[in-house]
Amino acid sequence: MSYQPNKRTAHIVERATEILQSLEYKPSLRYIFYRLFQEGFYSGKGAYSNWGALASRLRKERYSIWRPDSLVDETRTSYREWHGYETTAEWLNGIKAECKLDPWYQRSTYVEAWFEARAMIQQFARYTDRMTLRPMAGQPSISFKAEIASSLEDIREKYGKPINVLYFGDYDLGGIRIFRSVVEDVRDWCRIPFEVYRVGINLEQVKNYGVPENPDKPGQFQWEALEDWQAREIIEGALGDYAGVSTSLETTYTAAFRPYLRKAVESFREDYE
Repeated sequence: MSYQPNKRTAHIVERATEILQSLEYKPSLRYIFYRLFQEGFYSGKGAYSNWGALASRLRKERYSIWRPDSLVDETRTSYREWHGYETTAEWLNGIKAECKLDPWYQRSTYVEAWFEARAMIQQFARYTDRMTLRPMAGQPSISFKAEIASSLEDIREKYGKPINVLYFGDYDLGGIRIFRSVVEDVRDWCRIPFEVYRVGINLEQVKNYGVPENPDKPGQFQWEALEDWQAREIIEGALGDYAGVSTSLETTYTAAFRPYLRKAVESFREDYE
């Protein structure tokens, strides 16, 4: 470990490492920055590039627990083509090993999670179960909102159930504007009814958790200022209150069906061979 940060940078590195180590998932570069910014390690959001340069060095130098893959890139992905199984036996074993059934057919209500900050994708993916996630990434485009409206129509046709949307965003003027704009436009363009619940963050949660103010805008509060365990409580609490979601449902349902699937596969294998 050849890299040795100077005294001021060492404080930033120490806290960033603590944040990284505390999470059950890989965060994005922006997520760590927001946490550092909220805690006063950076004086403004314009310092994001400074944090990016530091984080790059930490990963390339493999400083402490930092590795090249310690963070996820929420803006880019690889589109890798899957070419199939090597043999028919491998294919059959794959079928027997895993049977994923859609849990929403077993639930009384279909639920989605919409949230304001794209940097929170990994957090919501970790604390929700087989749920469609729609990050707004600030004020979303008309095309994206129209896509949501069309998608909700398809979902209603597929499941034939009420749709609940759980919305998570900042408690500030910008966050409220984004929420209202998204809901109003999607409702206007969607031909089926759906319910929207703005479940966080709200003033009660700000008080209960002692959420720090946005340093740039006193009196306003951002989702990213929440500790991860606080965000988890809000997310999982909303799922229980508005979705009746049991994270064990898919596992139980699949486990009950697996013996029948295994028997069918073995029978097919005998006939095939």
